[in-house]
Amino acid sequence: MVIRYLLAALLAFAIPAASWAEPIPDGTNSGYRNAPGYTGILTDGSSLSVTSGSAGNPHIYKFYSFNGPFSIPAGVHNVVMYGCSFKSNHSGIIGSAGADGHNVTDAGVDIIFDYNTFAPTTPASPPALPAQLDCRTQSYEYGILQQPNASPQAQGEATYHNEFWGYGNALTPDNNDGTSGHPYISMNNWFHDAAPDGQYQCGGDTSGGYHTDGIGETSPDGKVIKGGYFDNNQLNTWGNSPIAWQMGGNDNPAGAYENIA
Repeated sequence: MVIRYLLAALLAFAIPAASWAEPIPDGTNSGYRNAPGYTGILTDGSSLSVTSGSAGNPHIYKFYSFNGPFSIPAGVHNVVMYGCSFKSNHSGIIGSAGADGHNVTDAGVDIIFDYNTFAPTTPASPPALPAQLDCRTQSYEYGILQQPNASPQAQGEATYHNEFWGYGNALTPDNNDGTSGHPYISMNNWFHDAAPDGQYQCGGDTSGGYHTDGIGETSPDGKVIKGGYFDNNQLNTWGNSPIAWQMGGNDNPAGAYENIA
C-alpha cells in the first residue's frame, strides 16, 4: 500500500492500475470494512490533528472513526485517509442543526481517500425506502466538499474504494487544475442510498429537501475543473440527478470542466 501511495505522490496522483482489473464496487469491496488490513477495530479520531507529509512520503492515517464533521485544514498536503469511518448528520437543510453541512471538508492539496465509509451518524444502515429517512436529521449535505476559497487553493484529490450513502451531494470538486499536476480522480467508489430528494419532502419538510447529486461541481461560482479522471464508480441510488456534471453558473456559460476522462 505504501508503495502505491509513494508512486501516486511522485507522479502527481498517477492513475493506478486499470480499473477494469478490479470488480464493480459494492458492499463486498468498498468502505473501511473491506480495507486490506482491517481487524475490526477503529481508533477514535476526535482529537486527531492532521499534518502534512511530502511527495515522497505521504502521511497515512489508518483506521480512525470520526463522528461529526471532519476537516483537513488549508495548507496541509500529501495526506492519505485510509480505512476510516466518517459519520455526520450535519445536513444543512433549513430547520436542521447544520448550515451548509458537510461530512468531510478538504482544504488541502494532494489528498487521497481510500477504503473509507461516509455515512450519517444515524441510522446505522440505509432504510428500505427513501421516505423513511429524514434528511434534516439523518443525512449530510456533502460527502467530501473540496473547500472553495481556501488559501492556498485546495486542489488535487483522489478517491478510491470508498462507500458513500445518506448524502445530498457525494463528491464536490472545486477549481482543480490538473494541468499543474493536481487532478481530481474518482475510481472504484460505491455510491448508494442517497438522502431523499425533493419528491419525498425530506421527512415532511415541504421546502423540498435536497437536489441530490453524485459527483460534480454544484457551486455556481464560475470555477473550472481542469484535469480529472473518473472510472468504475457504481451508483445504486434514488435521486433526481444521481450523477451530476453541472455547469459552474451563469458567469461561466462555456462550461465548468476541461480535459475530463
